[in-house]
Amino acid sequence: MKVGVIGCGYVAQGHLAALRRVRGIELSLCDTDEKRAAETARSFGISRTYGDANDLLGGVMPDVVHILTPPQSHKRLAIEAMEAGCHVLVEKPMALDSGEADEMIETARRTGRSLCVCHNYLFEPPVLRARKLMQTGALGQVVGVEVFFKVYQQARYRTSNWMRTLHGGIHNESAPHLVALQREFLGNVRVVSAVAKPIEGLPQPSTELRALLEGESGLGSMCISFSSAPPQKHLTIYGTRATVDVDILNGVLLERQHAGSGQLRGRARVNAEYALRLLGQTVSGTLDGLGKPRWRSHANLVAAFYDSLRAGTPPPVSGQDGRAVVAVLDQLWAALKRRPAARPGEGAGG
Repeated sequence: MKVGVIGCGYVAQGHLAALRRVRGIELSLCDTDEKRAAETARSFGISRTYGDANDLLGGVMPDVVHILTPPQSHKRLAIEAMEAGCHVLVEKPMALDSGEADEMIETARRTGRSLCVCHNYLFEPPVLRARKLMQTGALGQVVGVEVFFKVYQQARYRTSNWMRTLHGGIHNESAPHLVALQREFLGNVRVVSAVAKPIEGLPQPSTELRALLEGESGLGSMCISFSSAPPQKHLTIYGTRATVDVDILNGVLLERQHAGSGQLRGRARVNAEYALRLLGQTVSGTLDGLGKPRWRSHANLVAAFYDSLRAGTPPPVSGQDGRAVVAVLDQLWAALKRRPAARPGEGAGG
């Protein structure tokens, strides 16, 4: 199977590491920065590189294309690749808006090609465990979901000008992850309200974002923080039978099933149970990470995508799934426009 990777920036490291684990593929790279393409090719032992996507599509005629460029080019490249006969895995967000996503989905339908969207956080090991708990009914009805992402690698956000021209600016780099997680556990969601606020006295980017969402079964909240400490990516799912806390960065899932009481014995029992579960999850999460790729979520998603191609089944994250995330993002950016980012010092009542 011939595979083309278009875009050799930061996220390409994750896709190429994942593709190393897929059997029976022949890789080619493409980037308008030919020096970067050559450096990436050397790092991964790839012989073919191109400076233009059309040259890749016409020269290699790949079976599959990974589109890892900034979102501004996703629609054009995905449509060109599918019309050239390629299945497509496109990075998130799949498009700039839901209209672009619709065009991509229609092209996939017309050409009979598979269109998959890289919402990789759905495939983080503890998130996969949380998904299974929900699917088996262990959580009962999900009535609330909270997602908190502390964004790190600040240099990327200061120097990647393409992020700043997106709808929602730099928040559009992380927000698709949070929306995808909300949809996974709450079903279809809509944005109720949102606010962004720059923090006085801190270097840019320092804008905090909060949003409230309404889902099919309950309510959700999501936060993107550029300035809190320490770095963390945290998901809490509240169900009528149990609640789970997911520490995505450290690979830990803690399930809470029993309530404490005001009495010392009851509190001691619940706290001891919680401590034992935390210890067990810490050990298992650490052992699970040994010998595994750094980009585990990408590895899981890419493997599931290629399995679907070989089996002729739908992709693990369909174009319709990606479009639904983009539609919520459309609502989010509209909500922020209705309530522009507060200036430093505003909003502290008195």
